[in-house]
Amino acid sequence: MIFAAVILGGVLLLLGLSRPAAGVGTLAAADMIIMEGLPLGGRTVAVESLFLLYMAAVPLVRWLVDGQSTLPQPRSLRPLALFALLFAIASTASTLAGGMPPEGARVLVRMPLWALFAAVPAALLRSTRDLQTTASIIVGASLVLLAGSLLQGLPETNEQGGIWRVGYKNPLGHGLALGCILAVCISIHSRHRILLRFIAVSLACGTVYTQSRGGMAAGFAGLAVTWWLASRGTAKRTAQLACLAAAPVLLLTVVTGLAGQAMDAVVHQEASSNLYRYQIIILSLRLFFAHPILGVGLGNLESATGSHSSGLGSLTTEIIAEDNDYARILAELGTMGVLVLGASIWAFTAQLRAAIRRDRMAAGSPDVARIMGASVGTFLIILGLFESVLFSPTGWFYVGFTWACIGARKCAFSR
Repeated sequence: MIFAAVILGGVLLLLGLSRPAAGVGTLAAADMIIMEGLPLGGRTVAVESLFLLYMAAVPLVRWLVDGQSTLPQPRSLRPLALFALLFAIASTASTLAGGMPPEGARVLVRMPLWALFAAVPAALLRSTRDLQTTASIIVGASLVLLAGSLLQGLPETNEQGGIWRVGYKNPLGHGLALGCILAVCISIHSRHRILLRFIAVSLACGTVYTQSRGGMAAGFAGLAVTWWLASRGTAKRTAQLACLAAAPVLLLTVVTGLAGQAMDAVVHQEASSNLYRYQIIILSLRLFFAHPILGVGLGNLESATGSHSSGLGSLTTEIIAEDNDYARILAELGTMGVLVLGASIWAFTAQLRAAIRRDRMAAGSPDVARIMGASVGTFLIILGLFESVLFSPTGWFYVGFTWACIGARKCAFSR
């Protein structure tokens, strides 16, 4: 077993050195499949983080081996680095103001590693082909997850746990939805389009199978952006006509009160996760107005009591901050955190729009890298309503991946 592990480790190290994009994809695949650290000597070891450190050192190793640097120009990574720095400053300030709760200290200690998870794909994925390679490996990992979930079945709600992602229904749904989006993106200029679309449909069905509302909502939004950017004018006009046709129906539901009745039915179901998420938002708003500048500090949302949680019956037993990134940032980081997040999303979006305009002027349509970046970015924004994105290494990896898509140079596609 030890000999096999050494051989596998050596192969991975050589892969990361000779083909950095494949190494980044392997890192993403491991991070997707493994949910918790592997047990080793009475402790748990996050093997994907160890491989991350190696991938971060690849540019230096390449320079020592052949004298060539694989790093991009520093200014191309400046916006991403600035976002990570400002987010860390906002988190530190709010945590100190909140009395340095243990959860806040834990988050602050892990932030340098999370920033590294974003830096590796942003630095090493330099071209469309690189992104396609990494995305293809992620899709393969998604298929492994789908096969595993079908073979062993989904866990019961009260039995979720373990090392692998297949033991958790919602994270499994999120991974399958992301794989679906990437499969559609890399199929756009591929000779294997039919196979890739079949894989995408299979992963979409797998997402529905998990019943993950976050996966379905974020996956649908990402696919809609993919279709919108990749489609021609006729398809877009059809969508616009459909929206115009639906507008009177939506207006009618609002005027007649049907929309209000439906919302009331959703948020007032006892023992419903819908009600729970609704009340998390109410709690975060109360905490924000009580501490509007720096928030209550990282970790203090989960310990909110007294008048802040009065009348919120779903939160009496346990408050889980990871269920909504925006509610958490609003409550725990206050206005400072909201401004950092809002300004960063605006800046990233502006850079993406500028890159798409350049693509249209040069080739008449967006490059696949830009479509992939817009789709994954949309996926992350919607997923933040259901899951922790900016408080997890996986989320930061895909922030870096999205940034790599914006600045990737166009090249011939792999067929």
